[in-house]
Amino acid sequence: MSNYDVYIVIGVILCGLAMPSFFGALAERRSPRASLFVMIVGASLIFFTHSQRPAQYDLREVPHAFVRVLAYLIR
Repeated sequence: MSNYDVYIVIGVILCGLAMPSFFGALAERRSPRASLFVMIVGASLIFFTHSQRPAQYDLREVPHAFVRVLAYLIR
């Protein structure tokens, strides 16, 4: 496991958690400031990881990164 595994996992989790809040705010005609900020931070982590290791982290490798991080946390 590398630090880049942690970065991509945190980025995907942040983006995934921010999406319902973002769309809920848009549906209620509110400004989605907080959720947009969280999505930008998550996307920045994903972009940073991909820019540092473009060949290692393609779409098929993301689930493996989740497993490596989870295994590291459990161990």
